[in-house]
Amino acid sequence: MQIVFFLKEYYMTILETYFEYSPLQRLLGITANNNAEIVVLLGMAATIAGMLRFIPIVIEINRSKKTNNFTVWTLILAITSAVMWILYSVFQESISLAISASIALSVYIYIVYMKIRHG
Repeated sequence: MQIVFFLKEYYMTILETYFEYSPLQRLLGITANNNAEIVVLLGMAATIAGMLRFIPIVIEINRSKKTNNFTVWTLILAITSAVMWILYSVFQESISLAISASIALSVYIYIVYMKIRHG
């Protein structure tokens, strides 16, 4: 429960800063206060969806021990992309993005491990 409170406060700070300098507030008549909970929930939902998207891939690789669908270049690009997203999330101080990118990176590393181990 503390992490939810932390995320809410964190996103509130970001939104307040953004809306303070954004013309969007004037155009749409919205403020950071009435959207903070939506943003927190959206970030959490995106993180959960990011975790769930890899479950079928991991199950199929575990079951079949085949990684033929993943070329070396695809995996190199995927790992590079995940590392860049992690770095970006650190600079943006986005916990949900860091978690999602870290999960993606760990799945890609697992696929590389299975590719090396089982060909």
